[in-house]
Amino acid sequence: MNKLIKFNLYFFIIGLGILILSLVYPQSLLSQTNQNIQNIIDQAHKNNQILWLILLLSWLIFIIIFYLKFKQNNIKNIALKKEPQTDNSSEIIRQLEFQKYVLDESAIVAITDKNGIITYVNDKFCEISQYSREELIGKTHKIIKSNYHPPEFFEELWKTISNGKTWKGEVKNKAKDGTCYWMATTIFPFLDETEKPFQYIAIRFDITQLKNTQNALEKAKLNAEKANQIKSEFLSTISHEIRTPMNGIMGMTGLLLDTKLTNEQREFTQTIRKCNEELLSIINEILDFSKIESGQIKLEEYPFNLSKTLETIINLIAKTAQAKNLKLTYFISPETPNIIRGDSPRLHQILVHLLNNAIKFTDTGEIKVSVDSELEDDNIYKIKFAVKDTGIGISEDCQEKLFKPFSQIDSSTTRKYGGTGLGLAICQRLCDLMGGEIWLESQENIGSTFYFTIITTEVKNNSEKPSKLLNNNQSFLEKIEQKPLRILLAEDNNTNQKVALLILKRLGYHADVVKNGLEVLEALSRQSYDVILMDIQMPEMDGIEATQQIRHLFSSRQRPRIIAITANTTQEDHQRCLEVGMDDYITKPIHLETLKIALEKCQRIEEI
Repeated sequence: MNKLIKFNLYFFIIGLGILILSLVYPQSLLSQTNQNIQNIIDQAHKNNQILWLILLLSWLIFIIIFYLKFKQNNIKNIALKKEPQTDNSSEIIRQLEFQKYVLDESAIVAITDKNGIITYVNDKFCEISQYSREELIGKTHKIIKSNYHPPEFFEELWKTISNGKTWKGEVKNKAKDGTCYWMATTIFPFLDETEKPFQYIAIRFDITQLKNTQNALEKAKLNAEKANQIKSEFLSTISHEIRTPMNGIMGMTGLLLDTKLTNEQREFTQTIRKCNEELLSIINEILDFSKIESGQIKLEEYPFNLSKTLETIINLIAKTAQAKNLKLTYFISPETPNIIRGDSPRLHQILVHLLNNAIKFTDTGEIKVSVDSELEDDNIYKIKFAVKDTGIGISEDCQEKLFKPFSQIDSSTTRKYGGTGLGLAICQRLCDLMGGEIWLESQENIGSTFYFTIITTEVKNNSEKPSKLLNNNQSFLEKIEQKPLRILLAEDNNTNQKVALLILKRLGYHADVVKNGLEVLEALSRQSYDVILMDIQMPEMDGIEATQQIRHLFSSRQRPRIIAITANTTQEDHQRCLEVGMDDYITKPIHLETLKIALEKCQRIEEI
């Protein structure tokens, strides 16, 4: 093509030159030129028309060749431009096919049109649903519906995807053989140019095993909670059943000791009382440990006077130490806050146990209690207690056993001193609950020092509510003579009735007796009472329901003060009594001093 163009171009130029020479140059000039050229020119003049035709033909050929050449180049350029695009499209298609393969191998895929009709499913969908592709295509997903979810579930799903939004959730489906399986599902809507969905693609993953595991864990949790509830109810029941007869034993023994007895009779009675107290202590330890292990112990948080609490404990233990001729002292460092926030009864429990142990294992010498503190942060204190004795001490090898449940140092110690081996384990758990710890330092035949800490805060502006306690200048007997209380005793156990009536008589009171909550309401309909000593577990209507009825029937000014007297000792029982509207709480066995203090808070209704 290129050679043809060149030849034609040369031919055109030569012809054009001859034509110009024949037209421009005169005949005279031509005569001077070469004879050959002159002959050519002469011939040109003779054949002028032929020459023009030849030139025109050459020009047309040139134009045609140039056009063909241009078109050929243009086609090549287009081909060159298209060639990389064709290669890129192939790569994209290859990648898409690979992604589809990976998705099909790992996920359960289905595509539906805008009406939810299935247009495509992969092999995994067929495998898990047990339907063939022919059985699925053209159907809706109702074919695998399990009827586990309510209609509102699918209404919300459809509302979400039909508005062009992605939906995610867990769906329980049913296979062809009736077995159910769980799918973690994501549904993507594909939108057209009007932003309306024209098809949906659902990508699912089988989570049946995960759901089964979750259900098993949930079932195990429910069973554990149920077991704890049964255990709690058992502890409450066993506590009530044990304390009810013990209340009679301790009550009657205490009353017997207040009568005229011979020395021998008094010794026997005191032995009975001591054994009963030891038995009660063992029962309390077992119940406390069971409550701690089941997570039923909840600490209270309220302000209390640390020095007064310690003084009360020392006074309580003093008689026991004095009986063994042991010196008992205590010291509180000046920097220790006086009013702190915490659970005073639980602190009391730890200190009493450590002091009783110190007295038990010490035959001569002294027992020292010391308290100091360290400021941890802004108004947060670590208070450290130490109980030091001069007793038998504990070898280093045996110290590890002390804080383990049901553990004793050795069998000979168990035989000599007794005990359940739960006391220190309980103390350790209580210290943990109060943010502290417990440990000891001991040497055999020299003595032991038990340390424990609690984390607390100082109460700087403590405003105590004025109590309705008796004026310090007025004696208890004067109060009884001036303001006799009308008392109703609700108790179904005959022995406990006798004990309560005798204790009340010793305090100078008289009480009417009923056996259940229904009789309480009947008695209140006949006359008014200032105080009801209410047992919790009674036939026909218990103390809880009776209290709720009383609060419903009587205004706060007409309603008698209700004091729960129960063998149930858990914190939950105590809290429940207060929540239903009882004013106070006394546990069995009833102690004369405890009942006396509770009654001192009461006044006649007319004077309130």
